[in-house]
Amino acid sequence: MEVSSDLQEISHNDDCLSLRTPGQQPEFLSHQSEVYKCSNTGCFENYLQEQYSAADVTNYRRNYPTSERVKAFSGFMDRFERELERAFNSDKEFTVIGGHSIWYKELFKQFSDKADPVCQSIAQHKMANTAVVSAELVQNGGKYRLQACKYVYLGAASQYTFE
Repeated sequence: MEVSSDLQEISHNDDCLSLRTPGQQPEFLSHQSEVYKCSNTGCFENYLQEQYSAADVTNYRRNYPTSERVKAFSGFMDRFERELERAFNSDKEFTVIGGHSIWYKELFKQFSDKADPVCQSIAQHKMANTAVVSAELVQNGGKYRLQACKYVYLGAASQYTFE
């Protein structure tokens, strides 16, 4: 697991600020432990604790202030490009990026194949909470592009709600 500042949510909301200082490992909080005990998923708690303690925080360099987390701030394009570059240059066959729906929506607006209807759906609609999408990352002429997009789990938020 890698933690990256560049994945910080694009929003002005204060709840988008990380609770951790840059460079620190993620922390499994006591109230999270209580939730896992109540739901009989203790083995998942152990897995998360192991992943948190082994997390690579090399790319968690800063906690972006509100002024740099809004869509009007042009610097988020650099953040996207750094994440795509890391994924493209990875020696791993697959890269899984976890984040927030608005971050993905903006990423797909900027980098997805304009002729792919699923890519454009992701670019135009907020994803449902817990939705999963996949895309192939290619590079052409020094520019990154997401193509062959698919909804793997759920879809647009307008189609799915939690009760």
